[in-house]
Amino acid sequence: MKIGNSNLGVQINKHKTRTNYDLVLKGINEQDENISSSTVTKEDGNSYFAWCGMIFNTKTCEVLVDYSRFEGYRSLDSLTIMRCGNEGIQLKKKMEGFVRPRCIPLLYDCRINSSKTMQINFYQLICYCAIKTINYVSQMRAEFIDQNQNFLLSCVRDTIHFAFKLIVGRLKSANKIETESKNDILSFWNTTDSAFWLARHAFRSIFSQRYETYAKVIKSLRSNPHKQKSTVDFTYLEKVAIEALKLINTRNFFLM
Repeated sequence: MKIGNSNLGVQINKHKTRTNYDLVLKGINEQDENISSSTVTKEDGNSYFAWCGMIFNTKTCEVLVDYSRFEGYRSLDSLTIMRCGNEGIQLKKKMEGFVRPRCIPLLYDCRINSSKTMQINFYQLICYCAIKTINYVSQMRAEFIDQNQNFLLSCVRDTIHFAFKLIVGRLKSANKIETESKNDILSFWNTTDSAFWLARHAFRSIFSQRYETYAKVIKSLRSNPHKQKSTVDFTYLEKVAIEALKLINTRNFFLM
């Protein structure tokens, strides 16, 4: 591939070539070329290979979103503020738009990812939505938050339900032919308590960085799920949330 095919006039671009291991390319009438591994070791100690907006665990082949692409001011990219009236409705649509591109079966299929990785993917999805939401709301009228905390809380809850249902729907659509394994494929998403707890925790974690502005919303999202009858291990989910936050490193994102 490096030497190319002169008859077809094709050759790989070495500047766009990446590998997950150290490689020595031997050429004709030229020196050997060393290509270093493109893997990155994350805070969880695992090595990941970045490709097409995703990061792949080089040992398990599990897939996560590469949120490092949005660090710094890049989280503001494509953030269009609608000022033509109906600000609340526009905000709700925007929040749904923040989660829609990353509610894909690749991230939530148990044949690809473990339950823990799927939970991390969902948690990080909601974190990124919260980051975009803060930056969007900060561009609206100064009094919007003070006057509409309850409405913002309803937008948060609606967005969580929207993301959850969208993932379930896309998983069912992607696996509609494989009826025998459908229940296994949706096993994680049948535990709605786990998904909703993780989502509320994710919004609280990001909004807490602007606590004075979002204090009422944070307090409402902190409702104690332990009071509900549930078999969910919330201590375990707390550990998942901490690991997800370490991987995405939300402190590197710009918040207005």
